[in-house]
Amino acid sequence: MENTRTIKTMLLLEEMKSKSFVLRDKDLDTAGIESLTFHTILSVVGRGQDSPEDYSFFLDSESMKAAVQLLTDRSIYLTYRIYCEKDHSITIIIRPASDPSPNSSQCPSAPESLRQRRKVSGKKNLQNVFVRSTVKTDTRNLDAETLSPIMDFPETERVVLDLGNGQYETFSVSYLLGWIMAEAEKGTPLHNIVVTSITLKGRPSDVKLSKDVWTRSLLRGPHKGKFLQIWGTYSETSVGRTDALDSLVSEFDYFSNNAKVFIRDLKLFGTKPESRTRPLSTHHRLFLGEPYFSNTLVGKILTLPLQPSTLQGHLDNLMKKKAERGQSDDAPIMTWPQFFFAPFP
Repeated sequence: MENTRTIKTMLLLEEMKSKSFVLRDKDLDTAGIESLTFHTILSVVGRGQDSPEDYSFFLDSESMKAAVQLLTDRSIYLTYRIYCEKDHSITIIIRPASDPSPNSSQCPSAPESLRQRRKVSGKKNLQNVFVRSTVKTDTRNLDAETLSPIMDFPETERVVLDLGNGQYETFSVSYLLGWIMAEAEKGTPLHNIVVTSITLKGRPSDVKLSKDVWTRSLLRGPHKGKFLQIWGTYSETSVGRTDALDSLVSEFDYFSNNAKVFIRDLKLFGTKPESRTRPLSTHHRLFLGEPYFSNTLVGKILTLPLQPSTLQGHLDNLMKKKAERGQSDDAPIMTWPQFFFAPFP
């Protein structure tokens, strides 16, 4: 996605044993941020001779609820695109690998480095990463996967989700990982996934894994490696898909409007005659042709990235499942990936 806007990118090297720090800044556009690597970051802060493996890297911005650890060069760009693309400035924090996360502790240099970052960024209300203490909560709810009391799981197999405003909910790690993977493979954006536990009265208790829940709870703590792996894989696909959709909107001026009509017809297929006539007139097994989209545009829509392959692969799988269930009616697939609906409210 073309973006000529520049963002103040501050690189902060700090450590727990010292009051000294190194702060460097660059004005980078999207391409500049995409080109960043751990090696180049270390070079800019005067540690170019060192190995990135000796350091931990974190990204923080004014709109983020917690710093996100960066595990690969690519994660720098992905974290920026997902969380802080519209922010005025970002800070990449570099600490020795043996030091704790900025989410759990401040370095002695924190007050002075914050003063300098405010000066460099021009943002007087810029804040340090909010230090969050480990929260232990009890829950009487049951695990949705096993129907066992969640508190019967060992502490090492539980995750406490910080929902904000002093609210917390506890889930088993195995359930969260399994459900997140299942929903992501269906095309549900990571930040729209809803997880569930069961109350003692048998009622569902739902929690949406918003961006803030991911940063505050899943991308930090003892299980962050497992969730970071999922986040990295599906964020790469999400960013690619967003760029592809933006490209379609730019290339085909009718795409946005016709997509809204297409989505509305899918929803009203069984109740409104015109919403049935238009899809059937396409003579396309997925109802993607004229009068909605040209053949050229249909081809590009079907190549939109969607884990583990493309939208074409995802819809083929849905058609296969529909056939296996013996459904031979003309009704369109109503479980289209949620991402297709998101850009066209």
